[in-house]
Amino acid sequence: MDLQKPPAEVSVIIPCFNGEPFLASCIESVRRQCLAPREILVVDDRSTDASAHIAASMGTRVITNDGARGPGAARNVGLRAADGEFVAFLDADDQWTTQHLARLTAVLAASGASLACSGTAPLETFREGDRAEPPQPWETISIPGILRENLIPQSAMMASRQTLIAVGGYDESWRYSEDYELWLRLATQGHVMVRTTAVTCLRRTHATQASRAVGRMKQGAWDARLRHGLAAPSGPLADAERTARIAAMRDAFTYDLGDAWYLGHSVVKALLEQIAETQPEYRQAYVEFRKSRSPWVVARVAAWARVLIGRSRPATDL
Repeated sequence: MDLQKPPAEVSVIIPCFNGEPFLASCIESVRRQCLAPREILVVDDRSTDASAHIAASMGTRVITNDGARGPGAARNVGLRAADGEFVAFLDADDQWTTQHLARLTAVLAASGASLACSGTAPLETFREGDRAEPPQPWETISIPGILRENLIPQSAMMASRQTLIAVGGYDESWRYSEDYELWLRLATQGHVMVRTTAVTCLRRTHATQASRAVGRMKQGAWDARLRHGLAAPSGPLADAERTARIAAMRDAFTYDLGDAWYLGHSVVKALLEQIAETQPEYRQAYVEFRKSRSPWVVARVAAWARVLIGRSRPATDL
């Protein structure tokens, strides 16, 4: 992959709400790119801290939203204001390695895709060169693949600006998993999306980020799957494609159910039980899951019973 080929111009959009602790390092990671972006836009979603001042002092273009309307709305504001051929979004708490923009513009040029994304790693532990295997140029993201799991981290993607505008941008009624809803909409409308395993996006984990709202994130993701999972650009789906998509969503359902069951996410568990009650495609998956997990449930209850019995004993019995 030729990283030296003159690429199309890229607008970098950073939506921000109270990002003061991390925003400067985020912007600095964009400024260190070996391929300089055409522009850096920080969309301030009515922060109550010094975010807007930090962004302005670092020479970025600051756009103040007309109200705290959520990340989807903030990204749309940036999308409409940008003038690069491509846009790359970066959350204010994440960072990029120096090759991020260069690699993704090269991937988009070579593949002809509408969207490309990179590999990611935890920011706190990543060191340049930390890869288990050499990065592959790219692979196409299939619709069953992205129905099974969200393969496109928001801060790792770059896309054609006109394509995102043409499909309506982010759905601002989606406050959680709004990025996943857009990826599914793009995929089911026939737009090609690719990904590379090269790790150039570094994601930070902290207590205040939206992705830690597990129940609401899962709710948004399943709303998106149920809306777009069986959609097609024109005409009904072929039987084989329909079967593959349903199988992928059943896999996702079983995985999320197991995760919720074992980790005790009662909100997610209730959500999936409701889906099983109302969607025939998932009812059998739910029954099969309960049967396969019965021995584990018995063991878990027995373990908790032993703990409770132990706690209720008088101290002299211990």
